[in-house]
Amino acid sequence: MSADRRMRLTPDQRRSQLVALGVNFLADRPLDNLTMEVLSELAGVSRALVFHYFGSRQGCTARS
Repeated sequence: MSADRRMRLTPDQRRSQLVALGVNFLADRPLDNLTMEVLSELAGVSRALVFHYFGSRQGCTARS
């Protein structure tokens, strides 16, 4: 098994991870700097996955 292999998270774990990464990013940066692309890069996931959990940035609808 490769050391860089990612572990699959449950939906609740993934959502929590994304929220925590966003909060940490915003601790010293303005909201306009946080994009779905930035968040996906921080989490090491696709932008589509971020959109799956939160919808659009404007709507930020929580999805399960």
